[in-house]
Parts: sequence; structure tokens; C-alpha cells
Amino acid sequence: MNEFTRKIQIVGNRSYAVSLPKKWVIKNNLEKKEINIIEKEGNLILSPKKIQKNTTDKDILVENLELIPSILLLCYSRAVSKVRLIFKNKNDYLSAKPIVLEILSHLEGFKIINDNDDDNNITICDSYEKTNILIRDLAKRMVIILNNMVDCILNNNSKTKNILENESDSLYHFSKRILYESSQKLNLRDDTVNDIEEIFLWRLIFKKLENIGDILEKTTKESYIKENIQEVLNKLNDFIILQKKIRINEIQKIKEMKFKNLNNDKIKELVIDILNNLLLIDLNKTYFPN
Repeated sequence: MNEFTRKIQIVGNRSYAVSLPKKWVIKNNLEKKEINIIEKEGNLILSPKKIQKNTTDKDILVENLELIPSILLLCYSRAVSKVRLIFKNKNDYLSAKPIVLEILSHLEGFKIINDNDDDNNITICDSYEKTNILIRDLAKRMVIILNNMVDCILNNNSKTKNILENESDSLYHFSKRILYESSQKLNLRDDTVNDIEEIFLWRLIFKKLENIGDILEKTTKESYIKENIQEVLNKLNDFIILQKKIRINEIQKIKEMKFKNLNNDKIKELVIDILNNLLLIDLNKTYFPN
């Protein structure tokens, strides 16, 4: 907690003013009239006013059905809360419905709320409860999913492994949405990540976790047990779930491990990248505190 002392300034004949700490103003991207002041038990509490940008609703005329997945992914990651897809005719509308349903299975919280064949449009809304969700907890969930995928590989359970891979994809897209909200200060679900460098690093981490899930989805039991890739994956448990402090020599040990299987070698490189990014997040907090 930081404590500041300020002198009271007389403004005009009836008003008083105090200056705000410059670092606090810059950190919260404040403009004029964008702070909340609460009087409580004789004290004044100042807090940055959360910016509500008008990006909640979007109407989109769909002229190319092949663009539907990309359109929905973009709206989702940009924290659009309601999107209405408008189609030129009934044939396009009918052809689009299965495409929309397929992509929504990967977007946590996005649901169809209005499916109108008379107007040839589909309205999709974010139904996810606006509760606090920490980015690091979301990363933990992804690592747990990867662990469960490994269990499926060892037990030859390909059906459950595919379901888990889809869940991994959903969490990846959800992380993009939360991180975008953090970058724009929109309805923050995680107000602990507000540094632009940290947001960038977390996006890289989630993408690489999703890439590992894609590789595991294609991995067979034979290729998995032939080489000890589990030792590499255990590092994700150590540094994301258990939150152990990352040391350079730990990363170097992984670099020195050799794998003949191409997928196992890709997993190794992805884990190294993730650990390096986690290390950068820690260094950023240490040397560039907010």
C-alpha cells in the first residue's frame, strides 16, 4: 500500500482541491471526470471509474458464410456481449445455423438467444456471469485439462481426449476475451492483470498451452511412453499450478533434453516458451511495478 500526502488548494471562493499522484493517473489511463469518490466513516475513498465502451452490441451482415467462424471469434475476443448475424436470404440462414452451432461449442458463455427464420438472422449473447476470474486460475484449469488428456492417452480413451481438447480450445478463447477486457478496462473479470506487457505475455502463454493440447490430441500411447515427455509436462504443474519460483537452470535442463519424436520435441519447445514468458511476467512485476 502506498501513502501520499497532498496540500489542499483553494479554488475560487467555495471549492477545495488536491492533486492526484501522477503514477496513479497514468496507470489507470484517467481522463477528466473519471474517478469515483466515496465518503465512508469520515474518509474519502478515490477509485478509478471503469470505462464502459459502446462495443457491447454488433449487427453484422454476413455475405460470405465461410467467414462466420472468424467473425464470431473476433467478436468474442473483443468482448462483444451481443452479436446479430444477418443473412441475405433463407438459404444462407439455414446453411449458417450448423456453422454457428459448431463454433459456439468452442466459445464459453456465447449462446443463441434469438433464432429468427422470418428475418433470416441469428442473435448470440454472452451469458457468462460477470464474476471475478483470475487469469492464473484459468491457466491452472488448462494445465489440469492437459494432465487429463495424458491420462486418456495412457488409457487409450480417444473419445474423452477429444472432448478435453475442445474444452482446452474454449478456455483459450475465453482467456483472450478476459485479457481484452483487461486491456480496455471493460467489465473487468480479472483486475490483477492491467499491465499491457503482462497481458501480451499471458496471451502467448495461453496460445502455447492450446498448442500443447492440439499435439496431445494427436498423440498415441506408443509414441508417448517411448520417451519421457511427462517430465517436461510436469514443469507446467510446478510453475503454473503450484506457482513455484522459476529459475534459469530449470529451463536449461529442459533445453538439454533430447526427443526423437517430433511431437514430443514440439511440446518441449512450447513448455520452454511458456516458462520463459512466466519468468518475464515475474521480472516485469519486480522491475516495472505498477
